[in-house]
Amino acid sequence: IKAHNMAQLLNLRNNSLEMSWKQDIRQQEKSRKFESRYATLNYRYNNDDMEQMSESKNDHEKTSGKVRWIAYKDQFFSTIFIAEKSFQSPELQSTIIDKRPGYLKHYETATSVAFDPQGAESSRFRIYLGPNQYKVLRSYDDTAETDEDELCLEKIIPLGWAIFRWVSEWFVIPLFDFLSRYINNFGIIILLMTIVVKLIILPFTYKSYMSTAKMRVLKPQIDEINAKYPPEKAMERQQATMALYNKVGVSPMSGCLPMLLQMPILFAMFAFFPTAIELRQKSFLWAHDLSSYDHQLGRLHSAHHALFWQSHQSVLPADDRNQHHLHQNKHGFASRRRRPNESNEVDDVSDAADVYVHIQRLCVGFELLLLHLAVVHHSANLFVPSVCR
Repeated sequence: IKAHNMAQLLNLRNNSLEMSWKQDIRQQEKSRKFESRYATLNYRYNNDDMEQMSESKNDHEKTSGKVRWIAYKDQFFSTIFIAEKSFQSPELQSTIIDKRPGYLKHYETATSVAFDPQGAESSRFRIYLGPNQYKVLRSYDDTAETDEDELCLEKIIPLGWAIFRWVSEWFVIPLFDFLSRYINNFGIIILLMTIVVKLIILPFTYKSYMSTAKMRVLKPQIDEINAKYPPEKAMERQQATMALYNKVGVSPMSGCLPMLLQMPILFAMFAFFPTAIELRQKSFLWAHDLSSYDHQLGRLHSAHHALFWQSHQSVLPADDRNQHHLHQNKHGFASRRRRPNESNEVDDVSDAADVYVHIQRLCVGFELLLLHLAVVHHSANLFVPSVCR
């Protein structure tokens, strides 16, 4: 924006222009609830982190400072207004549209921008109208010479908390982009990504299974210790148990290591899949749209969870199976009845995340087979003398 022959019409003391920007966000995906979760108003201060307004309720923010850009974001597309210098203390408002079919939210911005009424300098802006694709948004900083020049537009993509976002940016997204160069079927890509993750943690998983097998073999000795030392002598019982573990080379905490290593990757993938525009309207097996949910699949969740937990319990001792049974009945893992007023939309996770979960369960089945073999192997080869004799 540049003034030209406006000296007689404009107040030369006025060095700013008022700006108002309004937009209604249309519903473009299958699930209104699922899409609305990712429709947000975002903005970033100069040389500072990005801020996000509430996605679940009406929100109003009167900022104080210089804002570099403002983004009206949908699940897969955004309109980003970028100032060359800054927007001055914008007032932002996000309102949920409930009574207007086909629309999700109303965004509104009221701000001012620097302006030269004499026309010596221009007020420059850029506008981005496009997909929320990580590599596209990240490419806008390829020519940035300093940190101050970086826009960090990719921050509008919700990839989870800091550690999960780091895993997504440095592992999940590069691996996904690499595989998508050579494979057109995104379901196969998810399968290969799952296998890669399992191969990375395979040494730790194997060590965990060996430790679990040893502990299964030690069950009679643990029972002897529990019988010898009553609950009143908890310290002596604990010391005898740890002495037995050290003698055989068993660590009770070793089973947690593979899960701790896999958890950040698991959460990073669950955050990445619903935001990946590459998966939008892509089908695989039962999933018609990997970026959305499948209500037919949701009806099978309860039965599938029950079968999964039963197969998981089959390799546990009887006491552990009882504890798992009590735990799943308490927390509702095995079955879940729909509430009377609950929506028919089963949209907690995308189909891509569901595909990943099912592949994970297949891998778990294979791991359980390895556990059985480990138990048989150590039952035949590990001899532990009784510590109570």
